[in-house]
Amino acid sequence: MPFDCSESKKDKIHKLSIARKEAKESRFWLRTIKEADLLKSPELDALLVECLELIKILSRMINNLSISDDQAKARIQNLSFEVWSLKFDNRPGR
Repeated sequence: MPFDCSESKKDKIHKLSIARKEAKESRFWLRTIKEADLLKSPELDALLVECLELIKILSRMINNLSISDDQAKARIQNLSFEVWSLKFDNRPGR
């Protein structure tokens, strides 16, 4: 069942968790292949990097879905204030 067809936030988190688990397992096997010198390929390092990036992306998605709406609003307000502060702190002559 595709991610877009998930029925609830909990269902989406579950599907993303499965995808993250699969990415971690793929990374484990790629690292095992590399450490055992079973394959000499520059693509192997690129695949390891891609796996790590996928794990980070999936983890971020899970974390973002896991927070409450109030926490999300607070994060947006804090980020807006930080951007506003940076804008005025970096004016010429300061």
